[in-house]
Amino acid sequence: MAGIGGATVPVAQAYIADITPPEKRAGNLGLIGAAFGLGFIFGPALGGILAPISAQAPGLAAAGLCLANGVLAFFLLPESLSKKEKEERDLGRKPFRLEDFVIAIRSPITARILLLSFLFTAAFAAMQPTFPLFGAIRFGLDERHVGYLFAFLGTVSAIVQGGLVRRLVPVMGEVRLIQVSGLPFIAGLLAIAFAQSIGMLLLGLALLAMGFGGTLPSIASLLSRVAPSELQGSVLGIGQSVGSLARIIGPTLAGIVYDLRGITWPYLGGAWVAGAAFLVALTLRPQPRHGASSRG
Repeated sequence: MAGIGGATVPVAQAYIADITPPEKRAGNLGLIGAAFGLGFIFGPALGGILAPISAQAPGLAAAGLCLANGVLAFFLLPESLSKKEKEERDLGRKPFRLEDFVIAIRSPITARILLLSFLFTAAFAAMQPTFPLFGAIRFGLDERHVGYLFAFLGTVSAIVQGGLVRRLVPVMGEVRLIQVSGLPFIAGLLAIAFAQSIGMLLLGLALLAMGFGGTLPSIASLLSRVAPSELQGSVLGIGQSVGSLARIIGPTLAGIVYDLRGITWPYLGGAWVAGAAFLVALTLRPQPRHGASSRG
């Protein structure tokens, strides 16, 4: 059911790609990431408030929010393209063919972008399930204080994705921003692994949030720019599927490494994975800032 519901994310990304010029796309896609960051803050807080009422209350509240979201989208969200724009686009559009889709995702640039998405997402996801155990063992933190740290992580990520990315992409471009953001991503995981004080732990979380916030919306924007316009939604959907696979493999391997090697190794391993992603990012070349215009 979660997988079915997750299909809304690539549709939202494709919608933003429709209404945003390429040079502004990463910034607006970053707003989706910022929304996730805010949800990462308020969702657990809401669950904590409702949990004493009953074990079912948080789940029912989440279902209610999803229902409200669907109703609002149905009645208030306009079509991303006007009737005239749809007709103009459809004049040259070929019927969907599986062969074209396979060719699109097998292109070297698309494959490298998808690999980047997988590696960075897996590295980030590796810290999430083990972090409460890490905080309890090294710093004696309980669930509430770990929740505060996750809220801090989400806040920094939301600020980066919703604010800084919008300003940096027009200056640097997506490829350069991914390369630059890879450095705090790696440094953040290493700082968490070796942190012996709360201050160092907060620094590591802030660096990780900055790196994650800079890479993920830029990767989604870059993927939308290299995908054929008629396959944009499909290719972005594959990008989300790759991210979902990373969120399965990353935590699974992190748990295994945690049991076999100790509490620091999920973060050291995540730093190695992020380092591999950084090397892949260095092979990318900046995309031209011009191209097919989109409605702004």
